[in-house]
Amino acid sequence: MTQADYIIANAAGAVVRADLNDQFEAIATQNSGPTAPSVTFANMWWFDDALDFLYQRNEANTAWILTAKKDGAGWTPYRQGTLLGTAAEKDHGTVGDTIPKNDTANVFSQPQQIVSVLSGPTEDPAWDEYRNNSSPGDNDILAVRRLQGENDAGEKITYVKTGAQIADVSDSSEAGIFFVNAYYAGILARRWNFGGGQWDAAAVGGDPGPGFINLSGGIQIDGAAQTLSKFFEGVDTSISNGALSTFTHSLGARPRLVVAALVNTSGNRGFAVGDEVRLESQIWRQQVSGGPTDFWGATVWWNATTVKVKIGDDGIRVVEAPDGTNGATLTLGSWDLNVRAWV
Repeated sequence: MTQADYIIANAAGAVVRADLNDQFEAIATQNSGPTAPSVTFANMWWFDDALDFLYQRNEANTAWILTAKKDGAGWTPYRQGTLLGTAAEKDHGTVGDTIPKNDTANVFSQPQQIVSVLSGPTEDPAWDEYRNNSSPGDNDILAVRRLQGENDAGEKITYVKTGAQIADVSDSSEAGIFFVNAYYAGILARRWNFGGGQWDAAAVGGDPGPGFINLSGGIQIDGAAQTLSKFFEGVDTSISNGALSTFTHSLGARPRLVVAALVNTSGNRGFAVGDEVRLESQIWRQQVSGGPTDFWGATVWWNATTVKVKIGDDGIRVVEAPDGTNGATLTLGSWDLNVRAWV
């Protein structure tokens, strides 16, 4: 037993030295002994060498608090008198009260949850997955989640994979993509993307922008294919007498409907800026007695790759203009040409 009263009484030198040695030994051995020290102080330590318990006196110096138990060469910690378990690593989560490991797959027997009890319109619970890359680049994959199961051959299969990807890392024009990969016909491949708009992985042109969907195929209702129109619109193009304009579309087939139109840019014959006049393949011919023959009109034709418009050598006439002029010749410098096509 190495306990003392921590009081140095007046005595001869040898007695005082022996008393000091007793005090120092008590301190060095944590006041060890089979019974608690008779003289106590706040925050004082006591090692019960009979039961191998380590206690600390509370702040009020009214009770002992169990903090640890010596187990062979190690210690088992206690918290507020309750055993916490050994300091050794617990096994992975095959049992409900074990601690999952960080470096191996964990098996859970019950669904796992992240629960928040906060109220109000807060983003909670929140889960951040941060790719801390000092040199990020377009098309970097940020994170993926693999949803796996087995096939009938007992093989582990990633049936669905979701993830996020950087589309543009440029400051002030950043863009991201959320994607879904899925197994179909024995192949895991990207099937769908969400960015500014939505598009399937095979669609030409990629992201169509907010509010749009870009499909490479079509839509079915109850297994029946539905007809959808692909649309092309050209760029407003200046024209002149006798000019040939070619618009290259990307519809992949000969359009079923084509509309060629003049777009007013500065007013003319009572037309307002932004007014459109539809062009047809037509001709207006006039010959003054003894004079030349004048031709007004346009020819519009198309195929699987282009739409072409040929303006008559003498320009365009309309039957009657908004200003009341019959057979009015338009001033082509006040008009642009554009085409729209559907397939």
